Amino acid sequence: MDLLQIHPPIHTRFAFALAVTAASSVGCRAFDREQYRTLLANADVVVADADDAGGACLALRQANDAGCVRAVVPTPPAALANQPSNTRTYVLAARRIEVGPSSFGNWRQIGFDRDGICTEPDMTSPRSCISAQNVTDGDEGRDNAFGSSIGTGLHVMDTFRDGTVTETIGTGRATVGLRITEWGGGDDRSVTVEWLHLTEGRPASGTELSWTGTDRWKIEPTFSLGADRMTVLHRTTDAFVACGYMVARMAMRIPLVLFSRTEQRVMALRGAVVAGPLDPSTGGVADVAGFWLREDVVETIPWFGQCPPPFGPRDEYNDRLNAIQRSFDVRSDLVPNPAMPCDAGSIAMRFHWAPVQIDGVSSTALPTRSPCFADAGM
Repeated sequence: MDLLQIHPPIHTRFAFALAVTAASSVGCRAFDREQYRTLLANADVVVADADDAGGACLALRQANDAGCVRAVVPTPPAALANQPSNTRTYVLAARRIEVGPSSFGNWRQIGFDRDGICTEPDMTSPRSCISAQNVTDGDEGRDNAFGSSIGTGLHVMDTFRDGTVTETIGTGRATVGLRITEWGGGDDRSVTVEWLHLTEGRPASGTELSWTGTDRWKIEPTFSLGADRMTVLHRTTDAFVACGYMVARMAMRIPLVLFSRTEQRVMALRGAVVAGPLDPSTGGVADVAGFWLREDVVETIPWFGQCPPPFGPRDEYNDRLNAIQRSFDVRSDLVPNPAMPCDAGSIAMRFHWAPVQIDGVSSTALPTRSPCFADAGM
């Protein structure tokens, strides 16, 4: 086993030591699907914390046999143990969201490599699948077609220009929240994470949100709770905390509701993961990454002003839908198959989280129909 010292440009306190099995023959150049899955499951990769260079901590980078160092979604370290459950509940709310369209210049550093392939701009490296627009990865193989091209196709720049989503969050209109329970504090192999939408945010005093743990928000019921207004719709126990880094894998499709001043935008993510250095008392930064299928795009684009026929021009709608689908860059099982068309588009966004308090459930539900259909009386 060879030990490689890797020093990638990062914004955390981790220094990386990458151990890769030299005998591995599966990666970018070989596409046996079962061998590929085995490689991802068994790759011997560790990360050493900068404060304790001798102690293995968490796998944040992984190399494949093509020599690409990939930004991966970490898996729990083997030595990570379950901690006694803590009765305390932690709630983090997104105070800022980076969507990363091309003109922001930051999409290449957002998200993770989900398919094990580093697709380079020259397109000479192996591809995950057949992409009509030859969509390339971001830095360290990050899959983020939303940032590189899909978001532009949705005119996301019109929605997120000048940080209007973040501005609207600052008014207390709405945001996304994580409620974390069953966390014993510190490193813990098994925690519970709930994906919530929050609204009616207000400071404990004054007129502006402080983001210091005293702001109070209500749970938005339509996209967060069941008909009983109690059951949380989107919860996972496939989550852990190690070395100050939280990873939560959401098995179900999760909604993402954002506001650009008065305009509501709704999208959904499949195969979503939330991962990043988070502290329950101060917050932190964690990326949210997933993917779309064609049916998800069909549901989403009316929220971005492109109404389907007969509520809008057929040609314009079909052009937009097809343009987005041509930017698909991964397979929906996230296993590369260069002989098959890409049937999913990767999405990654960066969320800046801060501690807040939950103050009940809002009595006002957000609309579940886009203006295309609501204006038509449907």
